[in-house]
Amino acid sequence: MKLKIEEIIVDPAARIRQGTGDLAPLKNSIAKVGLLHPIVVDENHRLISGFRRYTACQELKLEEIEVAVINCADNKHLLLDIELAENLGRENFSEEELQIATRRREDIILELRGNWWQRFSSWLKSCFLSSPTKK
Repeated sequence: MKLKIEEIIVDPAARIRQGTGDLAPLKNSIAKVGLLHPIVVDENHRLISGFRRYTACQELKLEEIEVAVINCADNKHLLLDIELAENLGRENFSEEELQIATRRREDIILELRGNWWQRFSSWLKSCFLSSPTKK
């Protein structure tokens, strides 16, 4: 479900994490591929989790964003558990995993671009198959 950003209520007193850290990489990601994981709100549109994503979308001046709604407004214990689960349940990539991702990106670029023979062959074909300009 989508909600207008202005309809989302953020209660700073209810949040464990107050800061957002560096949002530039997240904003770049959202601008490039969109919001991959919706933020989570309760039935009253109060933010439960996804404060950094919410803030990044706000700074990108998005009018509406995808949200997941959980009916738990009256269950403070569950609200806390959800916020903790989202922030404790993830792990950063290791250096080795980042190197693998970098190699995969390079392989994809090479595949899309083609090897030197494929590029030369394409260039050569374009020289002979291009239509002559009319005079």
